[in-house]
Amino acid sequence: MNCERIIFTLTDDGDILFLTPFIKRHKRNTMQALDRSLDCLTHIRDGSCSTQELSIKFFLNGGITV
Repeated sequence: MNCERIIFTLTDDGDILFLTPFIKRHKRNTMQALDRSLDCLTHIRDGSCSTQELSIKFFLNGGITV
């Protein structure tokens, strides 16, 4: 059985920050996703990449920003 998972963290403001989605087929998938997530988090914290805020309304409107 395959499981879909998303690794996330909480920001200092209490918002949820999605880091890495993955399909868990083997135990190593989790470790690979954790490694990618930590790498993403490092880049976000050092300012070499940014985040984008999305809301539930964004998806309910079919991707149209209101």
